[in-house]
Amino acid sequence: MTHRTKITAALALALGLAATPSLAQGIASDSASYNRDGTLNVWGAHIDPVRERGGLLGGVGNVVGGTLGAAGNIVGGTVDAAGNVVGGVVGGTANAADSIVTGSVRRPAGYATDGAQPVDRAAAYGRPAY
Repeated sequence: MTHRTKITAALALALGLAATPSLAQGIASDSASYNRDGTLNVWGAHIDPVRERGGLLGGVGNVVGGTLGAAGNIVGGTVDAAGNVVGGVVGGTANAADSIVTGSVRRPAGYATDGAQPVDRAAAYGRPAY
């Protein structure tokens, strides 16, 4: 390669590199960025972001039908659930945190329904033994 060819190649390379920024400025600024609605715009192709698809076991956040040790708001939660428990069970359920709404309460052993007398008590004066 002669000295003249080297100079020509260097000039062509320098001109090519110098032209690149002006070419890049002509490209639309939103060609590889996020749109205002949160979708990803890559060279004009709008790609929707991944949406939430329900809770994971032990996941953080709002959990529907939550499990043990889950954090956040629990709907239909169980033992040791943190946050608000809706539809929880009271009576034998340990360490349920915060508010419990529409829970069912277990009767103590030996008691009948509708306010009747206990079925396992001893007979006393004036009361029959069941």
